[in-house]
Amino acid sequence: MPFRWLAPAILLLAIVGAYALRNLFIDVWVMFAAGIIGYLLRATGYSAAGVVLGLILGKLGESAFSKSMQLMDYNFLGFFERPIAAVLILLGIAAIVISIINEMRGVDVEKALMD
Repeated sequence: MPFRWLAPAILLLAIVGAYALRNLFIDVWVMFAAGIIGYLLRATGYSAAGVVLGLILGKLGESAFSKSMQLMDYNFLGFFERPIAAVLILLGIAAIVISIINEMRGVDVEKALMD
């Protein structure tokens, strides 16, 4: 099926689906805004999957962090009293630092791994 027929059909189904959920036209505008943002992210090289995961898991992670801070009496250093938590936090920080350093040096990690 050609794209010139498929694209309008997909757009029509997306509009109907967005409107049918709550019968509010604002949901259609939100759908279009999300589509434009997704297009801009893809055009600038961002991973759409990473953004979606961040949006979905962000709230869950924030809630878990808030509960754990309450359990630790709001003492962030309390996480380092547990060895497994300390190792995981340090590995996460190391991964972020190494990624930033490689980006600043212009190292292509995928190319380096393939060689």
